[in-house]
Amino acid sequence: MRTFFVRFTYLVMVLLAMTDSGYGQNVVGPFSLRWSTFLKATSVGTLNEVSDVAVDSAGFIYLAGRCDSTMPVTPGAAQTQFGGSGNYGSDAFVAKLTQDAKSLIYATYIGGSGDDYANAIEVNANGEVFITGHTASTDFPTTSGAFQSTSITGHSAFVVKLSADGSKKVWATHPGGLGDDTGEDIAVNSMGEVYVTGRTTSLNFPVSPNAIQPTNGGKDDAFICQLDSSGGTLLFGSYWGGASDEHAYGLALGNNVLVVGGRTSSADYMVSPFAVQKTLKGSQDGFLLAIDLATKNIRFSTYLGGSDSEVISQIKSDSVDNVIVTGNTSSSDFPASPGAYQSTLKGPEDAFVARLTSNGVQLDMSTYFGGVGNDQGQDVQIDADGSIYLAGQTDSEDLPTSGRSYQSSHAGAQDIFLAHLSRNGTQVDCGGVTYIGGTGNDFMVRTALIPGLQTGLIVSATSTSSDFPLTANVYESKKINGKGYQPAVMKWNIMPDTIEQAGTVICSGDSTLIMATDSAGWYLWTSPEGIDTSTVPYIVIHPAQSGSYLAAGMDGACISFLQKFQVNVNDPIADAGRDTIIVAGGKAQLRGFGGTSYQWMPSTGLSCTTCRDPVATPDSTTTYRLIVSDSIGCKAMDSVTIFVARCNKEAVRFPNVFTPNDDGWNDHFGINGLVKSFEMEVYNRWGQLIYRSDSDQDVWDGHVHGRPAAEGTYYVIVTGECYGNNHFIRTGYLTLIR
Repeated sequence: MRTFFVRFTYLVMVLLAMTDSGYGQNVVGPFSLRWSTFLKATSVGTLNEVSDVAVDSAGFIYLAGRCDSTMPVTPGAAQTQFGGSGNYGSDAFVAKLTQDAKSLIYATYIGGSGDDYANAIEVNANGEVFITGHTASTDFPTTSGAFQSTSITGHSAFVVKLSADGSKKVWATHPGGLGDDTGEDIAVNSMGEVYVTGRTTSLNFPVSPNAIQPTNGGKDDAFICQLDSSGGTLLFGSYWGGASDEHAYGLALGNNVLVVGGRTSSADYMVSPFAVQKTLKGSQDGFLLAIDLATKNIRFSTYLGGSDSEVISQIKSDSVDNVIVTGNTSSSDFPASPGAYQSTLKGPEDAFVARLTSNGVQLDMSTYFGGVGNDQGQDVQIDADGSIYLAGQTDSEDLPTSGRSYQSSHAGAQDIFLAHLSRNGTQVDCGGVTYIGGTGNDFMVRTALIPGLQTGLIVSATSTSSDFPLTANVYESKKINGKGYQPAVMKWNIMPDTIEQAGTVICSGDSTLIMATDSAGWYLWTSPEGIDTSTVPYIVIHPAQSGSYLAAGMDGACISFLQKFQVNVNDPIADAGRDTIIVAGGKAQLRGFGGTSYQWMPSTGLSCTTCRDPVATPDSTTTYRLIVSDSIGCKAMDSVTIFVARCNKEAVRFPNVFTPNDDGWNDHFGINGLVKSFEMEVYNRWGQLIYRSDSDQDVWDGHVHGRPAAEGTYYVIVTGECYGNNHFIRTGYLTLIR
């Protein structure tokens, strides 16, 4: 299975862009535990084990393994009744958890009356689950129409597809023969076709006409098979191996290539002409086989090992089909590359990680990894930039942890380990190395990378430790089955959590200091204004607007912490209202907006200088300034002018022509002016009063007693009183035109 994720936030991409400053690419932090949960198996036995983990595009988590009758299953699951019988019966299981591991979405048994064990799990884009493993059940629940719906011997490999909700088996089949067959790993392509690898002793394992090896080469051979999306047709099937024993444990789907890996003890194992290693060097070496998916031809085949014993446990391929493998070796001459982080065997058995070029002709990175005890590499993941996440189990007490490690010392008989290595395998990278475990046994490690920008590594394992590291607010936060085996799953952060700091509020135009609360070698700051660096844990900012500021504490090119600061810029807007005209002796109602406190200046003619809405009675035209303040003292200013007009007959205005023809233009006659009161009269040329009004809201529509007035000239008299009690008379002529 090929898995990638992109771990670069904006901060990281900025840092990568600064390559001219010599900053490295692996800008992640030390492994930190986000959450950890058990699965609630209640028996104290040894049958509850998780063997593999997968993550879908939405971050939901899927587990597979084997269990006894105490594993919690959910109503409506594909199989709610335990199928095993007797003291040694076990079923396979599949469980789906929420992204935060707080809830079990579904869990189901899969199995018959014998022992059933799921070794690998995969999930497609639709959330449908595929598992493979081994069954000793003659009544294993297969489906009609499957490629092989019955087990010939009761010791068969199985492949099962589950619906997205876990409620039914879409199909289930036995790819196998008369011998003992085991499915070890599984992958699914975009068309829903399923690839499985494992081992077989069958002489009649189902092969296809285009098999690369149609017959069993020895007692145990590896096998590769490809099923169509319905599970009903074998598209490809082949043995792979020499005269002795082979066992395939891992496979990876690349760009039109399938890579299979495992172990071989055959001296006549078939290698390609330019293989990295053409001969068996020890009692057992690792092997790698790459098959072109279009032609089903061998792209390359090679041994990989030294003079003692090796096993390849898992395989990944990168975007250009380079092959990354992990496993374990007891050879002192395992081929380590120049400058390897660890070039020699330290204990009886060490883990290793290696990378081969896509054509299989060059081993361009290889290193041991381990201590003085026994170390096994059990899974590997690769980052988008090629850095390596190695996982396994160890009893060594001297792995290269540091003070930044989540767990720096070995705790039990077997512990889990995580290690982050650089792409070239020459150093421990920013994630560092950590043990994971309690005082019991913690083992059988598998991993999955969370896709996208969530930057997390999901790790599954099995534990007997009562003090295994667990977190609160998860599905099961305590060990409930004593020293029994218990499946566990964890999320490890690769990027540190972003810690939200207390927000800051400042006034527009002011500056403020933001300070990181942890120490680091240097600091990288990102903000709406751009980026900045400092060697002290603070910067002074002059923000023009509200925004978030991110502080990354850096140790070399590695992020040790992320802290986020919200800075809110208060910029109150004062509003003193519109300019107003009053007559002398009149008043204007001022209305202020925009603050929690108000100050009007000057005080001349104001009823109040600190209220929001004072009344202004100035003797002359005056401009008033309003200063508003908000709750934290930020200020803003506006102004309003009150124009004072003197009252006389010139203060009254009226037109001398109007056209009441209902065309919407100049259809009415009225007056306006800054007066206290008035009376307007209109006379015709014979001196008859035809219209009278004392309100500036009334207008003459050109009618007299309901009939249109005649065109002509009319005489207008306006008498009025100013606010200062002086009186006036204004007269004039009005021409009516239709």
